[in-house]
Amino acid sequence: PKAYLTIAGDGPESDILRNMVSTLNICDRVNFLGSIPNNHLAEHYRRATVFVAPFVQAETGDMDGLGLVTIEAIACGCPVIVCDLPSTADIFSNAYHDQRVRQKDPLDLAEKIVHVLSNSEEFRTRSQTLRESLIQRYDWSRITQRHADYIRECINDAHLAGPETDR
Repeated sequence: PKAYLTIAGDGPESDILRNMVSTLNICDRVNFLGSIPNNHLAEHYRRATVFVAPFVQAETGDMDGLGLVTIEAIACGCPVIVCDLPSTADIFSNAYHDQRVRQKDPLDLAEKIVHVLSNSEEFRTRSQTLRESLIQRYDWSRITQRHADYIRECINDAHLAGPETDR
């Protein structure tokens, strides 16, 4: 597809990426925005056809978490593609398998991106469904209620155990 890549943010590989874009002669297709103030991120998420966050596990075993950026993009209704890591499985269940890619597999990543771009309306709708699901699970009132239920359960268990139990 006639796609354009917008890269927001800066990092240690910024110069390497800029050189790669120049070497590949695709400067007219890639836009480096640099750092974006937080209060402007939502407009970029809403404008994007797909947000790609190919998190990987480092050789040390360290891995990116789910990443707040993916939740922000979903909250703005933007389809998201992520790597198939344990941290993403909770959000991107089997129903979203075509939005999860194998780590360090550029062919799989490219195929998933093209698939989303070629079916953008379908993935916008799916993103809205995922957004609603996340609201149901992570809305502050629901989180507060779950914490309150847990505290009540702990108090009840301690009360039932009696005074001689080490608490």
